[in-house]
Amino acid sequence: MTVTKEIKGVNRCAILKAVKTVELQERPVPTINDDQVLVKVMSTGICGSDIYHYNNPHAPHGMVLGHESAGQITQVGANVKTRHVGQNVAIEPGFLCKKQVPKASKNI
Repeated sequence: MTVTKEIKGVNRCAILKAVKTVELQERPVPTINDDQVLVKVMSTGICGSDIYHYNNPHAPHGMVLGHESAGQITQVGANVKTRHVGQNVAIEPGFLCKKQVPKASKNI
């Protein structure tokens, strides 16, 4: 069973289309599995690597810019025991759990 709070709408993403060209797109809200949480992002920073890709003619076009975010958990998978709906979190995707999907750091 997944604990959930209804989410309406879509994800708004800043997509690198070409050098110095960013397009805002709307993408569907993903479905989580039992080992994941879903975060409603309230704020996202643009860091040095985003600026590097924005200016780099060899950067992969189609990538999503902005990866350092903060928000609130809106869904929690059944196997997640250390997080809860309504919890405020900071997301740093550099902390990897060595699985295919990032997990929140225990230091949050």
